[in-house]
Amino acid sequence: MRLLRVESADVLGSIVRIAAERRITQIVMGQTLRSQRQAVMRRPLSERLQHRLRGLQVDLHLISDPPMAASKQDE
Repeated sequence: MRLLRVESADVLGSIVRIAAERRITQIVMGQTLRSQRQAVMRRPLSERLQHRLRGLQVDLHLISDPPMAASKQDE
């Protein structure tokens, strides 16, 4: 497994371009919980990336935030 660090104003375009150039077959990314307002305003980055990766043989793996501990939920 390799980690690439690329600076770009076009995050999705850069990920798709590099995946195609390097024949990347798997991408792993984190996904945080979103508020209802955020969900209505814009599709998540992971969903937009999945759409852009169509046609490439790339598996997209999403790692979610761990659930909050019961003690923190009560605060």
